[in-house]
Amino acid sequence: MDQLESLAKQGKINEEASVKDKQSIIINAPIAEVWKVVTTVDQWSDWNSQISNLEKSSDEEFSWNFNGIRFNSKITFNEEPYRFAWVSKGSLLKSVHVYKLDEVNETETSVVFEGSMQGFKTIFNYNHRKLHKSFVTWLEDLTNQLVKG
Repeated sequence: MDQLESLAKQGKINEEASVKDKQSIIINAPIAEVWKVVTTVDQWSDWNSQISNLEKSSDEEFSWNFNGIRFNSKITFNEEPYRFAWVSKGSLLKSVHVYKLDEVNETETSVVFEGSMQGFKTIFNYNHRKLHKSFVTWLEDLTNQLVKG
């Protein structure tokens, strides 16, 4: 996990991981609003349909279920309002996730969401297709939250 934390602290994923994905979208919301939703971890389950049983144990650590897998996570990089990253460890899985935000103009924000996963479960049941689908859903849910917000 130390290698992953080191990468995440730089706002990077593990490019050598067996499963990785990167998705992007332009959201019709100012960067400050997007940043608030992205970094208010204890409210993720309020808007992200894939997340349940989220429990924050400190300002940097949280546990959560993501698509039925329990993860223990640690926020490792927080460069307001541009970069946010965390590492996670679940049953036979380790991951790094990174948000990159850039202001397009006063009312639009470019969001890049990327992640890498490694571990035994990536061989049999958590492949690129599942990660890709989960990232698309994550960004759709984020957009919906900001539009209704």
